[in-house]
Amino acid sequence: MMKKRSQTNDSANPPGFDWDQFLAGIKSKSVPYYAILSKCEHEVAEDCLKIYTRYPFYKKKLNTNRFLDLVREELSASQPAFAETAVNIIDSKPRIEDEVMAKVAAVMGGGEVVENG
Repeated sequence: MMKKRSQTNDSANPPGFDWDQFLAGIKSKSVPYYAILSKCEHEVAEDCLKIYTRYPFYKKKLNTNRFLDLVREELSASQPAFAETAVNIIDSKPRIEDEVMAKVAAVMGGGEVVENG
């Protein structure tokens, strides 16, 4: 599952990765990048941090050397175990893994899975 904004969803974070701490570090260095990132969903898997921007405009703003350098710097500072993690910026919503939920979302014209808890 993905983690959206500041909601806690441990399945998007492997042990030791703290998205909220990462966002706080980005905010202290660049409020504009933080504003965009806080609206994104993410997933950390297979040594890759995937940032789902949903919109091409956000991807364009984040897919710069300045932003990627900032992310690497913050990963090294606040998440040292993930310092060598690749960063992939994707301008779409994350795929819905549950086949039934994906069909429901398609019938309803889109949407996102929301977990209670």
